[in-house]
Amino acid sequence: MVLAGCCSLGQAQKASAVKNLLKAPGSTPQELLAHTRQFMYQNQGRLPRKIISNGEGHSTYITDLNPQQQCEVRLARQVYYQITKNPQPNNPAWRQLQQLYSAKTPIHAHISAEEFLPVLETWVKAHNGRRPRLNFYENSRHLTVEQLHQKDAEEGSCLHEEYTLARLLAQFMRKGVSDKETREALAAIEQLPTITHWQTQKESQLYDGFGNALPSQYDLLAQLQAWSAAHGNTKPRTLFYVNSRRLTVKELAQFPALYEEYQLGNRLQHVINKGRQPSDLRAQFLHINKLPSYHPQKP
Repeated sequence: MVLAGCCSLGQAQKASAVKNLLKAPGSTPQELLAHTRQFMYQNQGRLPRKIISNGEGHSTYITDLNPQQQCEVRLARQVYYQITKNPQPNNPAWRQLQQLYSAKTPIHAHISAEEFLPVLETWVKAHNGRRPRLNFYENSRHLTVEQLHQKDAEEGSCLHEEYTLARLLAQFMRKGVSDKETREALAAIEQLPTITHWQTQKESQLYDGFGNALPSQYDLLAQLQAWSAAHGNTKPRTLFYVNSRRLTVKELAQFPALYEEYQLGNRLQHVINKGRQPSDLRAQFLHINKLPSYHPQKP
């Protein structure tokens, strides 16, 4: 790659540097396939990128990338050259490279179930016996894959790795696994809860419709149980009427007891509808939800 019309020595040197960086050292399809697979194992199953963005929607000049990113771009472009400019359909390694970079190739084609199982088992053991999540939420909003990457970069988390493992597990179970022991082991992991009692406060956090933090699900359960015991083993109401007219939230706020009941009732319905709790915790919420609604005794 040579930049035309370079009008300064600095530009010419930069163009020469780019040419050297992108110069293919004569790698064979077999070598490129091995390097690509190694990269994918180290990067949660993703393929190397030919272009790396600077975060503002613009591609970053290769000489401005760090050495690791330069290696990634160089590998991706060498593979792209092999596939598009130097076809070798009779070479098994070339055909596998072409399959890897085909948009129609499912992600589970990059790794076998037997290779995937020990990786997944190690992750489950490190996360207190829960399986990886496929869906992530923040302030009651579903996070996209791009947002998972962003949060990983900002917070040092590994949400995209967890998403990739969950996606692989789902694909293996949907497509089927020939080896019986591997199939049964994956099926057992698929039955595990995604959230356990050892979840962090952040993972168990609830939010209202405005993004305001609410008590954790365990704190909420304790509040509901205490309220129910104090009100004749009933559940809190979410609708209130005076003379057949429904009271608004603003009107309820003028009566602390009614407003507290309204908030607890709403939060109970929130956790029931979202359904993201361990099975035993959810059973307790469902038990409270089956109780009759509270009706105060008239004087």
